[in-house]
Amino acid sequence: MATRTKIISVVFDAVARRKRTPVCISISRPYDTGKDAWACLFVFSGIEEEEEKTEILGVDALQAMILNLSWLRHLLARLRKKGYEFYETGSRERFMVERYFDTFTRDA
Repeated sequence: MATRTKIISVVFDAVARRKRTPVCISISRPYDTGKDAWACLFVFSGIEEEEEKTEILGVDALQAMILNLSWLRHLLARLRKKGYEFYETGSRERFMVERYFDTFTRDA
């Protein structure tokens, strides 16, 4: 996969079992795949068993972005269920996922 321009990039710390791990999430700008679909490159790194780099497809640029954000919400909810808590990098201040996903507190 070619390098893509990031439209969203966020870095924060994930903490589980007293281990603090910096994580990075990025989503690229939507691009036309040339195959009647649009895509955004989704990259998650920092927690080895959860790392991924994948294209998430949609029928148009807006759907590709919405599906990427939906996948991000799902990933963060899954990490919470595994016991991770999120903090601003290098501080004790919680990274408030709820700012971005108002329905995050419901089951994902």
